[in-house]
Amino acid sequence: MREKKNIANHAFTLVELLVVISIIAMLLAIMLPSLSKARALAIAVKSMSNMRQWGLGAMMFAGQNNGVLPWEGNKYDYMGETFKSDDWWANSIPKMLGQLPYRKISETAIATKTYVPIPPNKDCIFIDPAAKFTKGFTKDAVNFYDSTSGYEYQMFFCYVWNSELNNGPTASTNDDIENVKLTNIKSSGQTILMLEMRTTSEELDAKDYSYYINRDLLGRHRGDWKRFARRHLKGGHIVFCDGHAARLKYDYATANNQNSRDPDYRDGNWNKPGLIWNAFGPSVK
Repeated sequence: MREKKNIANHAFTLVELLVVISIIAMLLAIMLPSLSKARALAIAVKSMSNMRQWGLGAMMFAGQNNGVLPWEGNKYDYMGETFKSDDWWANSIPKMLGQLPYRKISETAIATKTYVPIPPNKDCIFIDPAAKFTKGFTKDAVNFYDSTSGYEYQMFFCYVWNSELNNGPTASTNDDIENVKLTNIKSSGQTILMLEMRTTSEELDAKDYSYYINRDLLGRHRGDWKRFARRHLKGGHIVFCDGHAARLKYDYATANNQNSRDPDYRDGNWNKPGLIWNAFGPSVK
């Protein structure tokens, strides 16, 4: 009669299981930073694509209007006039791209008691897919009112016009609306047309000079280096007056020609070789 052999049960021991778990944890630790960076790059590519569309649309508008760029809009007051103008960049450029002017987006949101696009949003040309809504604010913070005209509007932009662009005696084409003519810009490939604007203070370090310039960002449709974004690999995107776009490091884009980022730097000029904010004179605080 044959003896029955004991067949060993080859299950994992506790030690073997812990070794496998440790190896998986190590692999994840190695891979996660790469995956995170790849995701950040993919989002940055989308934002760059948005900026290129803005540049293309602006060049198309200029091509159809004797080389005149869209209007930047009023700075603070009379926003009803700005929203109603077909020349305003937020109304004119989207139409070049087959999209709705911002006036229509705002009026529809108000009529339907909803809101204009705000972060998170990956499908709107006005919104950066990496942007965050300003901390501590509710959606109602995008509602505004122009008391002069009685015009109610909503506004939230991640990409804005360069507010320095039309500073200078040769910038404007007429006295009423300050449009800029491309032929008056000598270095169009170095002069900033639009920039990616910061939406939260948390994009910056707490000790940054511009950290506290944030409470009024929700109502901005123009900006300069003081409000430049820092959410894409420590930088943001810019489109130039020849239509090309680029990603720039925050520290470089916000430093003046003397290599200082101090807004109170004496005689500081934020124009520098390769990066011009004001095409018609020095760019100062």
